[in-house]
Amino acid sequence: MSTKRFTLSLLSTALAVVAMALLMILYGLNGDSSQAHAMPDAGSVLAHQAIFTPTVIATITVGVIPQGVGVNPATNRIYVANYGGGTVSVIDGMSNTVVATLTPVTQPCDVGVNPNTNRIYVSNCGFMGSGNTISVIDGASDTVITTVTTAQDPYGVGVNPVTNRIYVANASFNSSGDTVSVIDGASNTVIDTVTVGQTPWGVGVNPTTNYVYVANGNSNTVSVIDGTSNTVITTVTVGSRPFGVGVNSNTNRIYVANSDSNTVSVIDGTSNTVITTVMVGSYPLCVGVNPTTNRIYVTNQSDNTISVIDGASNAVTAVVTVDDSPYGVGVNPDTSRIYVASGMTGTVSVIADMIGVADLAVTQRWAQVGIMLTYTLSVHNNGPTAANGAVLSDTFPAALTDVAWTCVGTGGATCTASSTGNLQDIITTFPPDSMMTYTIKGWGNWLYTAGNTATIAPPASVTDPDGNNNTSTLNLHCYTLFIN
Repeated sequence: MSTKRFTLSLLSTALAVVAMALLMILYGLNGDSSQAHAMPDAGSVLAHQAIFTPTVIATITVGVIPQGVGVNPATNRIYVANYGGGTVSVIDGMSNTVVATLTPVTQPCDVGVNPNTNRIYVSNCGFMGSGNTISVIDGASDTVITTVTTAQDPYGVGVNPVTNRIYVANASFNSSGDTVSVIDGASNTVIDTVTVGQTPWGVGVNPTTNYVYVANGNSNTVSVIDGTSNTVITTVTVGSRPFGVGVNSNTNRIYVANSDSNTVSVIDGTSNTVITTVMVGSYPLCVGVNPTTNRIYVTNQSDNTISVIDGASNAVTAVVTVDDSPYGVGVNPDTSRIYVASGMTGTVSVIADMIGVADLAVTQRWAQVGIMLTYTLSVHNNGPTAANGAVLSDTFPAALTDVAWTCVGTGGATCTASSTGNLQDIITTFPPDSMMTYTIKGWGNWLYTAGNTATIAPPASVTDPDGNNNTSTLNLHCYTLFIN
């Protein structure tokens, strides 16, 4: 190679290095116009929630005469036992659509869920002595993997995810059974049978204390079972014809719907005594508890309403109208969504218990400048609630071509792994204190400066208290040097 060409080559390299250095100094590697913002304080969150009244946001058609409802917060799946159709409807909690219909056996009644194992337990109660099995469903494949035989007329199902024990109340209409079957979730076998009061219906479990609460419909009592010894340690007198049971393990309070009294008995789990009685609607049946908001949801079958009880004051703070003949109720505490099955209409009403409050933030940062541009987008959920379904948008400048991007989530966040072209990504799972990192690469043309703006938008169910950090603008700089 000639001395002239060698000198020009060195000059080209030197100029390229100097140009890159000047660009870095002139524009900065960060180039991010957004600033860090503090997480919203508790007062801001409470202010948003205090003005929110539980509201029906969707109605989903399921099977015939839906009764029991079970929820898996880990997968955001809802399972509805359709008594009249002999099926179980599987609802996707994000889209509020039925994604599968399962056929365990005829006349399923209630549903229990173990989120740790992703197993769903459906009581096949039959009618007046014709049913005596539990269908075990694998939530990953939505298939019935086994059937467990219990006593006659199994109805209420309660699950302790910590011990992997399932408790089934056997109403035994045509016999004097009146028992609770204890199923080991690992082997799917009945390992014990506990005698309780007359006609046991609902079952509630406190996994923290390992106590099981069984509503005895014809005894007007609640049997308290110690899950360690599988023995009844006390019996609590409640209202007339108790049916459904709900438990708040955070407050150690148990709520029992007394269908003939139109009341809810509130039991203190420490003393196992009734501390107050709350008047609700007509013929209350089932109880769902949201530990996130400390609200209790009671289905009133005869007047087609849901009584909403504030767990702090033990007062009804709202009444929500739903479809005809509400029965079972399930709660997803992660999304604060309540699911109510209405038997006469074959529907499930979805109630928003609160508007999520999440401070979402997006920032951009250079990784490499030059003809090939590389930069990163960081998207944070500063909390305090999840923002599942948030959308990140970035329409790239026309001068940036052949764009490809990848994404990695941390802290439980999930995003699209990779794609090309403009960025429009729905963040399916976005828990608090999680983030996504997007790496964008593209080719630029000649020497130019162009602004690139990325925006993170919360889903409709979430309020962002600070919109100032939802947008970030970064100046993209590209250069090309020609040496003749």
